[in-house]
Amino acid sequence: MGTEDPFKCFVALSDAFFAAALDDRLWPSALDALRRRFDGSRGALGTVAGAESATLFGGDCGPEFAASFFEPRLGNPFGPRLLRNRAPEAFSDQMVLSRRDLRRTLFYDEWLAPQGAESFLAAKAPVGARHTALICLHRGGRRAEFDAGDVEMLGRLAPVFSQAARLSLRLREAEQGLGGRGIGRILVDAEARVLTMDARAEAQLDAHPEIAIVGRRIAVTATPAGGGLGKLVAAACRGEAGGLGGGSGGDLLVRSARTGLPELVLTVAPFTGAAALDLPVARAAAILIQDLRPGVDARAAARLAALFGLTPREAELATALAGGASLRDHAAARGVSHETTRTHLRSLFAKTGTARQAELVALLFRAATLAEAPTGRE
Repeated sequence: MGTEDPFKCFVALSDAFFAAALDDRLWPSALDALRRRFDGSRGALGTVAGAESATLFGGDCGPEFAASFFEPRLGNPFGPRLLRNRAPEAFSDQMVLSRRDLRRTLFYDEWLAPQGAESFLAAKAPVGARHTALICLHRGGRRAEFDAGDVEMLGRLAPVFSQAARLSLRLREAEQGLGGRGIGRILVDAEARVLTMDARAEAQLDAHPEIAIVGRRIAVTATPAGGGLGKLVAAACRGEAGGLGGGSGGDLLVRSARTGLPELVLTVAPFTGAAALDLPVARAAAILIQDLRPGVDARAAARLAALFGLTPREAELATALAGGASLRDHAAARGVSHETTRTHLRSLFAKTGTARQAELVALLFRAATLAEAPTGRE
């Protein structure tokens, strides 16, 4: 692992893991940083829930090797140790079997040797109730074998990667549940001062007056949730700088100031160190913004027009209503008068056979989100 300061190494890799959890595009960079710190030839970061359910965040083995790692035919000698329980653990190949015995295995002949690997290092830690986070590295060529110091450091990193993996999985599940509409991401310091945000978060702040930046701080203007965000941010930033140290966070439901209905969920999570993003603080919190309003895809307008015989303007209004917008919202967005919008609304009532706006919106949403018939083409 070289002469680099172990604490700095730990902080840098922790930062890389959490940066990647917030942005999947950074997992290759996190893996590259891990490989360089441990002088590894190749590696992988991911989670498993049994040998046949795996999520690979980052890996540079060929796809055939990634797919066959737990294949029973190969008899991976490290597989049972990685899968038999979810207790945190780190180990090298020499802690499982001798070098001589390793070279006699089919796993060595068909998995390690073709990749030029001679030494193996792995660590695991539980992720939630079902998954296990796995870090795997191997060395080849003239590199020295992984030693006790490598095992100790990877063992310290495994719980950190586990928390980052849990955040990444949660984000992926939320993205799927939101029909691909996505999640806005904001990083703040312990006082909720905004450090950085992505374009989606900026758009969500523009669309929702219930959350705003006031004096550089992100704030919830709606009550009664207003005071809760600061407490969650402070809890997420609590603990030892550069480590996990007890930071927690949590979820906050924000209701629409106009309707009183649930509008947003803000998820606050620890973001350690922050050096990977060159942020000016040691501890930060990530605020993830999820829109609870019903959403429809870009093809909804054409679908509604075809179903109900709508004009282009009527289809635009129908799509907006199905997506949760009000008449005034739509009129302002299109730059038309409220009376023009009401004229289109009356036409929608006539063409859909509905009499009340709530009934119309429910019908439009169901129609706009109908599954498309399979075409038989990929």
